[in-house]
Amino acid sequence: SQGIKEAVYLPNPASPWLFERPLRSEPRSRDEGPIRLVWWGRIQQHTKRVRELVYVAAALRQLQVDFTLTIVGPDSDDLTAEQLLNEAVKHGVADAIELTGPLLGEELLAAIDRADLYVCTSAIEGYPLTLVEAQALGIPVTMYELPWLALAEENQGLVTAKQGDSEGLAEAIARIAHDKDEYRRLSKASLDAAARALSYDFDSLYSDLLTGNLSAEFRPEPTLAMSDLIINRAVAFHEQNVAQKSP
Repeated sequence: SQGIKEAVYLPNPASPWLFERPLRSEPRSRDEGPIRLVWWGRIQQHTKRVRELVYVAAALRQLQVDFTLTIVGPDSDDLTAEQLLNEAVKHGVADAIELTGPLLGEELLAAIDRADLYVCTSAIEGYPLTLVEAQALGIPVTMYELPWLALAEENQGLVTAKQGDSEGLAEAIARIAHDKDEYRRLSKASLDAAARALSYDFDSLYSDLLTGNLSAEFRPEPTLAMSDLIINRAVAFHEQNVAQKSP
């Protein structure tokens, strides 16, 4: 609905173009060529861990997987496209990686829609719109685990590896690349997950939240296990960033 688009997607410059269209009607299929990977967003290391894409690419090459990786987005204060390219050269995978710079509108949509698989390497996210955007186009998702995400709950269109496990993420990509039936299943599950994410009336949910009337469905009771998970992840995230800034 228009309300959902305004409430959730308009802050992301990509979304007005992506979500003016209906959901893809049929799952995607894999052809015989290289598996085409895509990532888009702000080229940033602090939370998005974009350098990990190079390490995943290097692991894919070790596995002899035929792939291309398109990285779309502007530089940030802590990482630039030039630095990322230098990292790719260092790891021997620059020939497989395309850095497009920022794209918007139809250009961005075309770059995403050409892909077979979205790769997310973020260390922390709250509500990653790129995940919904990819799945709305029937694109399966491979990502480092973010188990607190509401978008990940019962989402059968994504495959996860442990945080920082670039080899594990590459192995997951390799399995998908070599199994056409599994790829199509993941694409169908992605469409289902996107439809579910778009089914909520966010205008009403925000209103209920602000007036204290939000239903129990959207405010589950906290558990010790989930508290431990979030606290431990926050501590690990802080320690990793402190280490990166240390001389």
